[in-house]
Amino acid sequence: MSGTVPGLPVPDGTDLLQILWCPFMDHDDDIPAIHVRWRRADQVTALLSPPPEPPVIELDDYWPAPCVLHPEQVTEYPAPPSCLPQ
Repeated sequence: MSGTVPGLPVPDGTDLLQILWCPFMDHDDDIPAIHVRWRRADQVTALLSPPPEPPVIELDDYWPAPCVLHPEQVTEYPAPPSCLPQ
């Protein structure tokens, strides 16, 4: 993974980024809980157990959909109101 996403620091000895999330809104910040794990792809050989099925999905938008990411570098500019003369 190193070099795949410009500017993304990849910990030594890892080549796989795994993002885990819980789609329920019952966490402290009232947003889905997100956990990031760096791993080695060659150590991921099989599912340890079947993934749990949630009993209910709170919002249809929280149901994951297959996708492909195409990371790119962008230049961040200040929000428009801060660019206007006072």
